[in-house]
Amino acid sequence: MGKYAKYVNELRLWTELIRPSYRGKIADFSLVFDQKVFPEAKIWVETFHIYAPGSGVMIPGELPIIIEGREEPDDGGQHAHPDFDELFLFFGSNPHDVLALGGEVEFWLGEGEDAQKFIAKTPTAEWVPANVAHNPHYFKRVDRPFLMVVIAMTPEYDVGGMRHTPLPPGFKI
Repeated sequence: MGKYAKYVNELRLWTELIRPSYRGKIADFSLVFDQKVFPEAKIWVETFHIYAPGSGVMIPGELPIIIEGREEPDDGGQHAHPDFDELFLFFGSNPHDVLALGGEVEFWLGEGEDAQKFIAKTPTAEWVPANVAHNPHYFKRVDRPFLMVVIAMTPEYDVGGMRHTPLPPGFKI
């Protein structure tokens, strides 16, 4: 087995959260690195495969989401994490053009009238400091499948500990 074998782990499917509205557009389930994968983890990582336009994170969905077996409305909005920062990474899947995203992502930072819209058309990093409202992330165009990787600077991602806010006033699908 070897001295360092414990540091190499398969990612797991995040089956505690089911997002029916993603089907046909974003791979559900996402892949996760967390304390269930590696008990000593100091970060939490989720990987999304985006392969068709028209969906996104915290976009209102027609079907309820299922969190640990209980249904909740998928009404979209924003949220903020009071005690940790997050990093969102968007990058393409074309090995011959690493500077191509393969689509277009609209995302928001801030809340209410102060919310700002950003558009990523190339590989992009979005840093979200603790307590800053973020989302939705809307995948407007997908020419080629691409990835969104979310790195939370916390060992445990607590969906119950978020502060929720409405969608930004300027957000339109």
